[in-house]
Amino acid sequence: MNPYAVPGLIYITIYLYLMLVVLRFNKKRDANRVFAVFILTVITWSISESMRKIVIPPSIGYEMFWYHDYAIFFAKTMSISAGFMLATFYHFSAVFPKRRMKTSIIIAYIPVLIYVPIILFLDEFIRDVKPTHEGYGIVYGSLIGPAIALMIIYSALISYNLLRSYTETKSLLQRSQIKTIFIGAFLTMLMGIITVSMISSGIGIPFWMPESTFLLPLLIFVSYAVIKYQLLDVEMLVRNSIISFVTAFLMAGLGVSIVWGVAFLFLSVNLGVFAVLTLLVMTVIIFGYNLIKESVTSVVELLFPRLKWSECKLSEAFLVNTSGVVLVHTETKEKTGVIDSDIVGGMLTAIQDFVKESFHAEDRETLRTLSVGKIKMLIEHSSNAYIAVVFTGYETEELCSDICSLLKKIDGTYGRILMEWDGDKEKIRGIESMVNNLFPATA
Repeated sequence: MNPYAVPGLIYITIYLYLMLVVLRFNKKRDANRVFAVFILTVITWSISESMRKIVIPPSIGYEMFWYHDYAIFFAKTMSISAGFMLATFYHFSAVFPKRRMKTSIIIAYIPVLIYVPIILFLDEFIRDVKPTHEGYGIVYGSLIGPAIALMIIYSALISYNLLRSYTETKSLLQRSQIKTIFIGAFLTMLMGIITVSMISSGIGIPFWMPESTFLLPLLIFVSYAVIKYQLLDVEMLVRNSIISFVTAFLMAGLGVSIVWGVAFLFLSVNLGVFAVLTLLVMTVIIFGYNLIKESVTSVVELLFPRLKWSECKLSEAFLVNTSGVVLVHTETKEKTGVIDSDIVGGMLTAIQDFVKESFHAEDRETLRTLSVGKIKMLIEHSSNAYIAVVFTGYETEELCSDICSLLKKIDGTYGRILMEWDGDKEKIRGIESMVNNLFPATA
């Protein structure tokens, strides 16, 4: 196995984690979903690149080796993935920060749909017969022309969309997000120019460095822009990122070491023994994952005490209608409220109105979180009301999904009543028991 493929496999884990983070915070938004698909195309590209590197061609006579057909196949999948990567990012620029494309979205993919047959049927890849172990062995030849043309077309379209969004929106929050994307795009372009210059000058890039390295700034900055105003526990995101990266790195090292060991033993053992050893390798990797992750988690918490896991504990919940009237206020037995709930409801509504007017926010969901010391508040909205939950510790996935599910049930049962509510609490008496279900039975 070629060790130069390992960094690319680790990158794939990072990209997958970014995709899950983007979907985790708001998978209902068009921008989040489309950007997640964009990351998926980067993952496909990275897998193809790693597969191209994973086989070590022989140092002599390798122009006749089957590796060439193998490498060309994955070079084609890389090229096609890169095309869809550009098209998907153009699609993203058309729906972020809000949907702009009024015509059919298929128009966004027309250039890449023209590009795909060129890559599939014009087999103009040139074999580079230099005996190297970097996992390449081919160059693109005249196919580089269509690739550059596609890049120029989509770059112009993407820039136009983002600039138009920036100039038309009055939202300071959205302008900040678009600026962040431009910074990531600039850094990616700069890294791409440096990479191409190094290759053209004969210096070349290190064999171990994946080609997708220059995409990292774009992925990180856009991910940050997309979730910038949806994120509550930044420390939790940092914690999970560190743990996931270190665990993936150690698992990749363990897997490579075991595969090399088994391959070495295979030279002197029969097929039956090799099958047993392979089964043993799979068992070690499966059961070793949790052990390695737990060990990494312990080390991270020891080195960074602020990232130590803190259990999520709910203390209060407020259901407030759009006019600022508290419909339901419930709290744990340990909590003894001393503040008038109506004052809290009016304050939250006033703060959200202030944010909307001062920062030109275009929807009421701009304010999603509040934090004072260890006390945090998570706010989720529906068309007729919003729920504000006060808690300590880290926000869990279950908390957000439970609140959204509750709002959906309330809208389904009491939506029309809330829309025309006249202040009679008898009409909405059943809502209180629904809100109480957010708290554990022992609360």
